[in-house]
Amino acid sequence: MASSKIKFTERELRFISLFQEYTGATVKDCVEDENLLVFVVDRGELGQAVGKRGLKAKELSNIFQKRLKIIEYSDDVTAFIANALKPANVKQVRVLEKADGVKIAIAEVDPSDKGMTIGKGGKNIDLIKQIVKRHHGIEKIVIQLSLIHI
Repeated sequence: MASSKIKFTERELRFISLFQEYTGATVKDCVEDENLLVFVVDRGELGQAVGKRGLKAKELSNIFQKRLKIIEYSDDVTAFIANALKPANVKQVRVLEKADGVKIAIAEVDPSDKGMTIGKGGKNIDLIKQIVKRHHGIEKIVIQLSLIHI
């Protein structure tokens, strides 16, 4: 899997070390943006990482002076993308492979979650794309708004 090839900066290694020590959760990946830190934790460790009522996440956000996004890892690429897009209401994720072998994911989200999913200037979706590519080799993620059925 691609995750074995991930190289962390010293700064990211410090974030990972403190995060793991504080939460007891195992970090598989960490990506830093100017005001956001994204951690990918082992499957089944999301609750441990976030803490009761999100307390550990809030405290770490204060310590790091950044917003935190914590994603639960999954070997299943569609589940991993859905986890990465949370708290958006993801209806479904499909992965297509083009003739040239490039993999594209299409994530269908609730229209009311579009802004949160993409983020200001596309920052949220760019970070998610980076992480999904590192772990599952997906080149592109397309956000599709789900149609309201009447």
